[in-house]
Amino acid sequence: MIVTKEKKDVVVSGNFQKSNFKIQADPKAFNILSDKIYTNKVAAVIRETSTNAHDAHVDAGNEEPFDVHLPTALEPWFSVRDYGTGLSHDDCMKVYTTYFMSTKTESNDFVGALGLGSKSPFCLSESFSVISFFNKMKRTYSAYKDEDDCPQFALLTEEPTDEPNGLEVIVSVTDDDVYEFEREAIKVYFAFDKIPNLNRQAVVKDIQDRKAKCDIDHELFTYTKGYGSLKAIMGNVMYEVDLNTSYSDPLHYLTDLDMVLKFNIGDLSFNAGRESLSMDKRTTKILEDRLAEVDQKLEGILQDKINEYDNFYDAMKFVRSARYGLQVVDRIKEWNGQPLEANECSEKFPVYHKDNYSKTISKLDRKTPYYDGETEYFFNKKGHTGRIRQYLKTFNNARRVVLIEESHISEIGFDKSYVRDLSELPLVDRVHNTGGTVDNHKVYSLSDRDNRYDAKTHWDTATVDLSDTQEHVYVEINRWRPVVYSVQDWNSSPWRLSRDIKSLRNIIDIPTIYGIKSSLVQQKKFRNSSFISLTDYVKRELLKLSLEIVDFSPTEDTTKMLYKLSEHIEGGLFAELKDLYDDLIEDNPNEKIKLGAFKMFNVSYTEDTCFTDKQQEVLDKYPFLEFIDAWHLGRGDTSRLADYINQVEGESE
Repeated sequence: MIVTKEKKDVVVSGNFQKSNFKIQADPKAFNILSDKIYTNKVAAVIRETSTNAHDAHVDAGNEEPFDVHLPTALEPWFSVRDYGTGLSHDDCMKVYTTYFMSTKTESNDFVGALGLGSKSPFCLSESFSVISFFNKMKRTYSAYKDEDDCPQFALLTEEPTDEPNGLEVIVSVTDDDVYEFEREAIKVYFAFDKIPNLNRQAVVKDIQDRKAKCDIDHELFTYTKGYGSLKAIMGNVMYEVDLNTSYSDPLHYLTDLDMVLKFNIGDLSFNAGRESLSMDKRTTKILEDRLAEVDQKLEGILQDKINEYDNFYDAMKFVRSARYGLQVVDRIKEWNGQPLEANECSEKFPVYHKDNYSKTISKLDRKTPYYDGETEYFFNKKGHTGRIRQYLKTFNNARRVVLIEESHISEIGFDKSYVRDLSELPLVDRVHNTGGTVDNHKVYSLSDRDNRYDAKTHWDTATVDLSDTQEHVYVEINRWRPVVYSVQDWNSSPWRLSRDIKSLRNIIDIPTIYGIKSSLVQQKKFRNSSFISLTDYVKRELLKLSLEIVDFSPTEDTTKMLYKLSEHIEGGLFAELKDLYDDLIEDNPNEKIKLGAFKMFNVSYTEDTCFTDKQQEVLDKYPFLEFIDAWHLGRGDTSRLADYINQVEGESE
């Protein structure tokens, strides 16, 4: 990058004694330049080494992505391997030992310019490795701080190689920084035009998902619907932008959006650590000019987007939704030549409406249609008021049902396919008095529908005779949610209840579960019936089972990890643990469900600790396993760790 230098208009006359300023090369200076200029040290190492790799590919004309290894629990290092031109031995010695030396100051094709980024790993580690592949030679260097805290650069090995030219930088990482590298890598590589080859596919997917959310991708900016903060990208590096605009500024609305301004390399000034922009007059003016340009471009982009809609109604919906962030949309007055103004129908139509988190349904008549995502249109029919009110009460957010005639369709601006039939709405639950029979309005049977959020969908109307002597199992329900039925039921829902019942049926017989509204549970005729609560029924059936339970594991993640290890380790404690685990699973396939049920319903039991004792015996022999991330390893590849344990066992023999 060509660093912009403003010429100073300074004239000195007279014969004065002069001396140039100098920088003393001591630990303090090196510490400032390699460490103190970075506030986010993990992000700095990722950013600086990766932009250097990008520059190397640009220099070599290589359009393929470079390789990045993010640290993991078993591989705690960060590395970047590029396939650029590589560096000769002399260049390596110069670049890594000379601060402010850069080979990239003559062109804006390169991101680097200050000659500081290559030393950035010192902000995280006392040493790091550099491997140079150059013209069939592989040279390994160590950059480290000596006993005086001064950086040194040493050639360790030199050997022939067939690997392509390029450079690899390797930095050791502490366990505490593993997650932070993953988090910061997502932020850093989101700004890259091309995502590197990463060893963590979850990180790649996260970056891809974030990029896919972009609603407008223009050559000057990107915009993602919603509020956020203004940012700028230059040379694959993203910066926060703070222009301190006032609310009266017509462009202020852009600073509160999730918008990224795009700039060519060299357009903006930045601080030494490349963590923020240097808001000098030149940079500020460029940013302000770009905002004004974006404001004008947005108007044309939104106009084109609005004209693409097939009908007036959808165009108006887009305008109404965009207005909350992109005020520029108010300057757009037409849709394909038709004024973008809400139509007024020739006749009034009824509107049923509920507010957020309210069950109260209000009714009004109006002529002006609604153009939003909260409104549904139905053809008007008599006798469906109950269905409408019941339907609206199923929503927590604000919702409207508008009843129209066919003559309203063209006036609103859509076609007939946008209007529903009221017969599609569920029938209203009616109350039927049948003497000793519980009415449909208060008795329901539990279904296994997979819906976490709409509690009512889990219940089907049912009829039960209270005078019969057949035992029925019930749970008390209030607003369609079960009242507490177990000691672990802190967030009761019919979805969770159906999952619990499905699991319990592996160990005990459970008949149909009825939901009884609280108002009926309190009545004498119900208390005298043959209904038994789910809690009492499950406790009774559990007590019929053996009260001795094998405890498979103090932590399930640890068990998964140890079991996967045992598949790669021959003999010894791991083999004993695997045999015990396989026997227990084969003989007691539902033992874990049984243990969970005893705990859930507070039934006393006796633990058989044969498995946990054997597992602890393994952990006592290999104490380092306690410090490994069992959750990730239990779901990943344990073969390398198993190879290490086999090697240790072989050496001990």
